[in-house]
Amino acid sequence: MKKRIGLLPIGEEPDMYKRMTESICINEKEYDLVSVETEEILSTLDGIVIYVANQEKLEMMSWLIELEHQMPLFIWIVFSKPNEQIAQICYELCKHSVITIIDQPHQLSTMKYMIRNTMNYKQSTTERHCAEIKKNQYNFSLDANKMILVYEDSIIRLTRREFMLTSLLFEQMNNVVSYERLEEHLFGKTGSYYQARLANLVHLIREKLKVQNYLSIEIIRTKGYMLCTNE
Repeated sequence: MKKRIGLLPIGEEPDMYKRMTESICINEKEYDLVSVETEEILSTLDGIVIYVANQEKLEMMSWLIELEHQMPLFIWIVFSKPNEQIAQICYELCKHSVITIIDQPHQLSTMKYMIRNTMNYKQSTTERHCAEIKKNQYNFSLDANKMILVYEDSIIRLTRREFMLTSLLFEQMNNVVSYERLEEHLFGKTGSYYQARLANLVHLIREKLKVQNYLSIEIIRTKGYMLCTNE
């Protein structure tokens, strides 16, 4: 499966998307390059390249704050005018991701090699992790450090809240967990608004679980949700 790299130009430079695409690709079949237009797409990415025009720092920060709520990512930030103070803020905002600051234009030509090596490393560690799980004969495993669920040779990546939800359901395997308990666990509050957000999270996780047939989340109407093993 090809890796998905998001492209997010922030600021008015019409040719920047094209330049970023040309800088990343060693050949056109190497990655799926995805234009990042909404926050929902962030959870599907292996990495993201962000180009920041000098006057658009606040918009960049809002995206980084949103990324911090997602799964850990590899992030490459290209500045039109590098600034040491802004670079420090970037590192502070995304403490759970690996950030590389690109001094454009001096490093833009080498970015494709940075991305290729990073994706190769990620692939090799993923394969080793799957091999360890298989060797120990586990059906599945939750990894809190990487926020992933591993099943046989498949790795299911989860956002922070998706992992929190899956972990609690896992602790209560084959038992119903009430809406209220899940809402309190995830959001610290309960109510119809949070129940709707919970339902959306469950939907996203159920979509991700479709790659395997061992685990499923059942909806117990008027009560809550239950993580089941399909044996």
